[in-house]
Amino acid sequence: MNQMDVLQGGNVDTISLDLMGGDLGARDLILGASKFLEAHPRIRFLMYGDAKVCLPILDSHPLLKERSCFHHCEVSIAMDERPADALRRGRNVSSMWRAIEAVKKNQAASVVTAGNTGALIAMARLCLSRISGVDRPSLAAFWPTVKGKCIILDVGATIGSTVSHMVQLSILGSFFARSVAGINCPSIGLLNVGTEEIKGNDVLQESARLLRGECCGAFKYKGFIEANDIAKGFVDVIVTEGFSGNIAIKAAEGAVRHISGVLQKSLNRTLLSRIGCLLIKKSLREVKEGFDPRNFNGGVLLGVDGLVVKGHGSSDAKSIFNVLGIAHNMSQNGFIDMVKDDMQRVRDSLLDVHEKKIVSGSGK
Repeated sequence: MNQMDVLQGGNVDTISLDLMGGDLGARDLILGASKFLEAHPRIRFLMYGDAKVCLPILDSHPLLKERSCFHHCEVSIAMDERPADALRRGRNVSSMWRAIEAVKKNQAASVVTAGNTGALIAMARLCLSRISGVDRPSLAAFWPTVKGKCIILDVGATIGSTVSHMVQLSILGSFFARSVAGINCPSIGLLNVGTEEIKGNDVLQESARLLRGECCGAFKYKGFIEANDIAKGFVDVIVTEGFSGNIAIKAAEGAVRHISGVLQKSLNRTLLSRIGCLLIKKSLREVKEGFDPRNFNGGVLLGVDGLVVKGHGSSDAKSIFNVLGIAHNMSQNGFIDMVKDDMQRVRDSLLDVHEKKIVSGSGK
């Protein structure tokens, strides 16, 4: 299918897909895309990858092949490649770059990859540029809570933070919560080593002071949140810098997998436990689904001028299905235009407050 055929038709959402990213290879990416197309027939794909690897797999999914436009790319980015090396070797020619570039050229509404996170961020920043008012992009992810789910950012886009960056993360997180979860005025919490106001470093202390004033009225600041409270659903959005955010979410994922493994082993230990397992099979399935990381897979790169969704490197077909769902829903909601408009309103609001302070000060 040629590219113009993919792009034609009213209300068609085109997703750009990097088939060479991820630990499991193109097979799971293509299978996930095929399942998603079955559920959303008006989706179209622009696919980028090595023809020798991808086309034989794509041949076994005739409907997906018919609704997609495949582009051969000889260069793919390794999962352990340094961002600078990936840029130098893959700019303009790699499957990841060309998939991102499709969004820049308005050929696709969003790009999805399970590839190298550092390379993705570097390429997205260079290819798509930043949204005005955002100093640096951040990765936002979902996590299950007793009340449903929350959003946590940054989970690995950048290491370290400033006060300005923490405030921007709070604003971007509130935009994300409104767009994806439909929460008009999301609650925000800062991840810290304690909930007391005296806890935390200078950046957290000053960020909390500014956020307590609800600097733009876009959210409600609720205070500090500890890592063991993330799943309790105290707030809609948890804000942290990328290093601690990445550790927190991966530690939680590891804990869920460990508990699942221990439970499965225990329930199969004796005949009586296996009988008991059959009696509560439905409840166990509901618990497993509620905490399956694959159902919450998909980090969204916020702050760049284009919709970029990142799946875990270990994403299987089910994970990719859910990541594609995030990309589709956000593009349908006009997320990027919403962020641009909201950032402009925030800047105007802050400028108005600043000017009033100047006038007030000059009148004394």
